[in-house]
Amino acid sequence: VELCDTSEEPVELEFDLDHQFTEGPIPCYNVVATLEGTEFPDEFVFVQAHIDSWDGAEGTCDNGTGTSTTLETARILTSLDVKPRRSIRFLLYSGEEQGLYGSRGYVRDHPELLPKISIVLNHDNGTNYLRGINATSAMREQFERVFAPVQAINPERPFTIHDVETIRGGASDHAPYVDAGIPAFHWDQSNDGYRFIHHTQNDVFSASIPEEQQHSATVISLSAWGFANEDKLVDRTDMKAPSQRKM
Repeated sequence: VELCDTSEEPVELEFDLDHQFTEGPIPCYNVVATLEGTEFPDEFVFVQAHIDSWDGAEGTCDNGTGTSTTLETARILTSLDVKPRRSIRFLLYSGEEQGLYGSRGYVRDHPELLPKISIVLNHDNGTNYLRGINATSAMREQFERVFAPVQAINPERPFTIHDVETIRGGASDHAPYVDAGIPAFHWDQSNDGYRFIHHTQNDVFSASIPEEQQHSATVISLSAWGFANEDKLVDRTDMKAPSQRKM
C-alpha cells in the first residue's frame, strides 16, 4: 500500500493480517455490578445498557452512550457514598445487536430475581438527552414523586411522564423484562440525527454530545436513587396488554 504525506514522499505500509472465521456458537458475557441496599437488599432497581455494537464505526451512539451513562450513574452514586434502601444493579449486556441475547439470557437464568425487580431503566437510543418516560395510571403517583427532582433539573431540557394504558417492549434490552411482566422502560429521546448515525459508518466518537450525556446521567442517577428508596416496588397493574379478542 502506498500513501503520500504532505511532502509527497511515498510511504510504504505492510500488514500481516491473520483473520479467521471461528465456528460458533460464540460465548457472550454480561457485565454486572451491584450497589447493595440497606433495608431491601434482595429487591432491585436495574440500570442498564448494551455494551456491544456493529462494526461499521466506533459504535458511539449505539451504544457507547448508554454504556457510559450506566457507568457514570454507578460512579456518581458510589462516589457520594450513599446507601439506598433497595439494591441498584448495573448491567451491560452483550449480544444485543444479534437478538437481545444478553438480556434474554439474564432473564432466563435468574427467575428468582424477577418478582423482586422494582423497575428496569434501559438507555439505548443515542446521545440526545432523556426527556421522558411512560407510565400507567397505577404507576403515575409514584413516578411523579420519583421524577420530581428530575423535572426540576433544567427547564430547557423538560422531562415528561407520558400516560399509557400498558407498558410495551421493543427492540432493546428492556423487552425481555416487559415480556416477563416487569416494569421496564426505554427512555423517551429525540431521534434528531439518530437515524443518520444508527447502524452506519457515521456512528463515530464526535457524534456524542457531552452536555446531553451529562444531563442524561444525572437523570438516571436521580431516578435510580428515587426508586431504590421508595416504600414499595413499582405497581405492576396493567403491565401487560390484554390478549387479543378472537372470533
